[in-house]
Amino acid sequence: MSNKSFLSIIILALLFLFFYGNSSYAEENFLMDINATYDLSDDNYTLVSLTNTVTNLTQNYVLGEQVLETGFSAVFDVTAYSSNKSLSATVKAGGNGKIELKFDNPVVGKGVTYDIKVSYKTTEALIKNGLTKEIYIPKVFGSTGISKYTVSIIFPHSLGSPQFISPKPTSYNDGKINNTIRFSESQIFTNGITVFFGDYQIYNFELFYDLANQDVFKRDFSIPIPPNIKDRQLVAISDIQPTPREIYKDEDGNYFAKIQLASKESLSVRVSGLVKVIAVRADMAKSGKVDAVPSDIKKTYTVARPLWESNDLKIKQIGADLFNPNLSVAQNAEKVYLFVKDTLDYNHDKTRETRLGAVKALQNPTISVCMEYSDLTIAILRSIGIPAREIEGYAYSEDIAKKPLSVFYNEETDFLHSWVEFYDPVLGWIPFDPTWGDTSGLDYFNNMDTNHISFIIKGHDSAGPLPPGSFRSTGSNAKQINISFGSVEAWYTAKDLESMVTGITQNRFEDIILRDPLEIFLVLLLCGSFGFLLFHLVVRSK
Repeated sequence: MSNKSFLSIIILALLFLFFYGNSSYAEENFLMDINATYDLSDDNYTLVSLTNTVTNLTQNYVLGEQVLETGFSAVFDVTAYSSNKSLSATVKAGGNGKIELKFDNPVVGKGVTYDIKVSYKTTEALIKNGLTKEIYIPKVFGSTGISKYTVSIIFPHSLGSPQFISPKPTSYNDGKINNTIRFSESQIFTNGITVFFGDYQIYNFELFYDLANQDVFKRDFSIPIPPNIKDRQLVAISDIQPTPREIYKDEDGNYFAKIQLASKESLSVRVSGLVKVIAVRADMAKSGKVDAVPSDIKKTYTVARPLWESNDLKIKQIGADLFNPNLSVAQNAEKVYLFVKDTLDYNHDKTRETRLGAVKALQNPTISVCMEYSDLTIAILRSIGIPAREIEGYAYSEDIAKKPLSVFYNEETDFLHSWVEFYDPVLGWIPFDPTWGDTSGLDYFNNMDTNHISFIIKGHDSAGPLPPGSFRSTGSNAKQINISFGSVEAWYTAKDLESMVTGITQNRFEDIILRDPLEIFLVLLLCGSFGFLLFHLVVRSK
C-alpha cells in the first residue's frame, strides 16, 4: 500500500447569473460574453475573477444595475470595475453571497460595448472530503443573452494529475507552475464541471445486524460485508463481534460472515473496518466488441430476471434501436446510459417500498429513483447481449438534490444508493451511475468518483442478497450504518478481508449445525433413517 497522499478539489457553485429590474433591462436586449477564472494557487482562499463584456442591442434599454449570485454563503475582498472605472459593489446582507453592482454611467446606445470585471475571494470553494478534494461547478442556468461563456480553472502542480474531469475540457495546459483547464459554453450549459484529484479514498465503516433464531436448534446466519472488487475496492476488517464461524464468497463476488445463534437466541452483530475506494478511470477507447464477451459471463449476466425484464418486447425494441454492432461494448453501453438518463425523471418523494423494475419504470418515468435507473439500464444492456449487474451500497453526498440517496430499509435512517456495472471483454467490469449522471448533470459514465462504496453485488438475482442496513429487529429504527472518513495509518492496523476468506461458495447443508446429543437425538427421532444420512453429511461438511 502506498503512503502517497491524496488530493482532490471541489469548487462549489459559481453561477454568473444576472437579474435586472424591468425598467432597465430585458435579457434579449443585451448580449454577454463571459469569462470566469477560478484560481486555486493560494492555499488559503480561491480567487474568482469574472469578466462580462456586455453589448447593448437596442436604444430602448440601459444597463444600470446587476446582481451577481456567487453560489457561496460568504465572499470577501470584492472589487468591481467597468471600463476601467471603479463600480459600487456591495455584498448583500443575508449570507447568500450576492454581490450588487451599481453603475454611474450605464450602457447607452445601440451597439455600445461595456466591460464589467468583478473579483472576490472565498474560503468555501475548497472543501476537503477525507483524503480528497474536488472542484465542482454546477451547470449554468439562464443562458439567454449569453453569446460566449468560458471557464478556466487554475491549480498548482502539487495537486497532481486529475483522475476525474467531467465534461471533457476544451484544453488542458500543463504550465511550469500551475495547470489550467478550460471549458466552453456548450459544456457549461449542458453539464456541470467536476475535477477530481487523488488515487483513492479511505472510509471507516461500522455496521450492525440484528439477528434472531426462532428455531429449536442452533442455526447459522450469513450477513453480507463490504466486498473486495478488483481494481476498485479493498476492504480491511478491524473487528467482528461475535466472531464468525467463517467468511466466504459467492459467485457474484459478495462476502459473507457466518454467525451461529443458539435456539431462541437474539443478538446484534457488529462489523467494523475500513474500505479503500480506488479512483480508476477506464480507457474506454480500448473497449472490446460484444461478440468477444466470454460465453459463461454472457450466459449468467444477460439472462432476464424479475425487475430486469430484458425479454420484454418494448425493452428488446429499445435495445435493438440503440445497438450498433460496429461499436464497442463501451460505446453501446454509453448509448443505453444516455437513453435512460434522458428518459427517466428523478422523484425525490419516492421511497424504496415501491420499486418498479424496468418495465414499469418505462411506463412511469416520472416516479423514478436510483433503483429504476439501475433496473432499466440493466434490462436494456442485457437485451443487447452486454452483461450487466447492480451494485448497492453507500454513496457519500454533500448535495442530496444533485446526488440523491434513495434506498433505505427503515424509516429514513440509513440511506443507500444503487448503480450499475457492465462487463467489457477487455476492460472487465466497469461501474457507472445513470442516476447521478441525470441529477448532477455530470458525466458519470466515463468517470466514476471515490464516493461510491459497494456493499453488495446483484448479478444472479435481482432481489438479493440484501445489503447491510436491512437486518433489523421488527420496529427498530436504530442506525445500523455508520460511515466516516478514514486514514492511511488506520488502514495498516486492520486485517485484509481476503486473508479471512475460508470458502468460495456455500454448502447447502452448512446452515444446519448439530452440536449436542439432544439435538442429534431429536433429529434421529424425527427423521428416522434419513437422520443418519443427514448427520453424516453435516459432520463431514465440518
